[in-house]
Amino acid sequence: MDALKQSACGPGFFGLDFNGDDSADVLLDFVELEQFTEALFDRPSEEKKQHDFRKAGRVLGFKAIGTENGAVLGRPDGFELFMLPQNEFVLPPDRSHRPLPPFLDSKRGFLEACMRTYQKIGQIILQRLTEALELNDEILLAHAKDKPSMTSLSFLKYPPQQPQSSQVGHIPHTDIGSLTILLTGQKGLQVVDPECQKWVFIEPKAGQLIVQFGDSMQFLSRGRISSSLHRVFPFPEAPYATKYTIAYFMRPNVEAEIPVEDGSVWLYKDLHCRKMDAFSSPIRASREDEVEIISTASPVVVE
Repeated sequence: MDALKQSACGPGFFGLDFNGDDSADVLLDFVELEQFTEALFDRPSEEKKQHDFRKAGRVLGFKAIGTENGAVLGRPDGFELFMLPQNEFVLPPDRSHRPLPPFLDSKRGFLEACMRTYQKIGQIILQRLTEALELNDEILLAHAKDKPSMTSLSFLKYPPQQPQSSQVGHIPHTDIGSLTILLTGQKGLQVVDPECQKWVFIEPKAGQLIVQFGDSMQFLSRGRISSSLHRVFPFPEAPYATKYTIAYFMRPNVEAEIPVEDGSVWLYKDLHCRKMDAFSSPIRASREDEVEIISTASPVVVE
């Protein structure tokens, strides 16, 4: 509990280990998720274009590489993305659902099971944090399992790239949601070292998930939990490696009330859309000394 509390109040992320004897099923899911991710991005380009995520309000489908700002200001991003909204898998069938791409039919049961596993992990973390920080039930009430949310299971592919590539990584940002649970086997994720205020790579470990706290946790905890500023950048020692990441974005219920730093209260769905609009802003030229950060919480200056 102390380690979780320190991570939440300090760097805004921690590693969650699943190498114990009672975690065999979760580790098998890791392997199958990685295989699914590779097969997903091997789908024909024309098929991906039919499921452009912008057509579904940025909650379902593919994002092509190079369509948004990247890790280097003035250059486009260096990743493909496919996202699946949790609502379509875990809410009762009498609710309105979006049609899913046909190639997901054979994996629907597996993907639903994975989402329920990550949802359970996330709920446990929220419960433990509430206890450790002696918070009221506001965070727990904002994540009711039986209500619609903008939670998603997303898959990312970073093709081989170098720092000088024309398309580079993922822009520095904090996540608007509550928890981001990451599965990745390659270096690329960077956070800010609190001592030197410079970007450092996070070392991925076998059988471990990386958990990051988002803006909503910072807001709901009244600033006691820190939102994790991060980016994805080419790892210099592996310029020809393809990097895959599976990300479970746990987010509050769409109608949850989120008190932000200026004293106003937003419905989560509106706060979410405001943040997503920032990601889709036009790619612009820049000076070499400029740094762009997409963060709804208080900004941080880094080198």
